[in-house]
Amino acid sequence: MKNKSIICGACILYSLSIISACAPERKDSIKSLKWMLGKWESHSEDGVLIEEWTKANDSTFIGHAISISNDGDTTFSEISNIKERAGTITYELAVNEIDTAEFVMTQNDTDCVFENEENDYPKLIAYKKQGKDSLYAKIEGEVDGSNSKEEFTYVKIKKKSSIF
Repeated sequence: MKNKSIICGACILYSLSIISACAPERKDSIKSLKWMLGKWESHSEDGVLIEEWTKANDSTFIGHAISISNDGDTTFSEISNIKERAGTITYELAVNEIDTAEFVMTQNDTDCVFENEENDYPKLIAYKKQGKDSLYAKIEGEVDGSNSKEEFTYVKIKKKSSIF
């Protein structure tokens, strides 16, 4: 009788492990954001913005962004991290390696929104997958007491470059 209980218990545990292995990826997992990984480029009349996301480990993506003017000058740089800790996904931002802020993800799938209402600018950072090689990004917040929004359309860079 005791052996039968042990065998039944083992079968239940085995069944649960198979079910959990076959379960769909949690939408609130950093793994669901893997579409952001890679090097992206957005052109404007002011120059080019390059953003690159790499996987540091199973719970952290590291992002670098740099804006280069038409004259070849670096006008902006930013280091970001997307981290999954205790079931929460955050976006940590360091602009020009000085100002830092943390944002909490409020949704994801083929788009993700990170918010921090306490921060002036940005209050919101959003990314949206627009096909295999296209990405839309938006930042919103307050500048000098007025609402401000910047939007970027990125194209995936397929060739290797030496920006980062």
